[in-house]
Amino acid sequence: MAIVIIATSSVCFGQNSVGISGVVTFQANETPLHQASVRIVELKRSTVTDDDGKFNFENLPAGIYTVIVHQEGFADQTRKVT
Repeated sequence: MAIVIIATSSVCFGQNSVGISGVVTFQANETPLHQASVRIVELKRSTVTDDDGKFNFENLPAGIYTVIVHQEGFADQTRKVT
């Protein structure tokens, strides 16, 4: 079994903060995975996906981040996000 992470980042112009948001789905049929743990390694921040598999981090310092998604029964997935 595998999961898919679709993550995007956005920049607030005039500020040095960014946001990272995305959706976590089951690869086989694109079913959203709710209550999956999503963690930004470098900032030691985490959240869980909602019922639609969505997650969101706001007011982050600009940078390159490692995002890890963990869901029981699946292999952890890691992505670099800028």
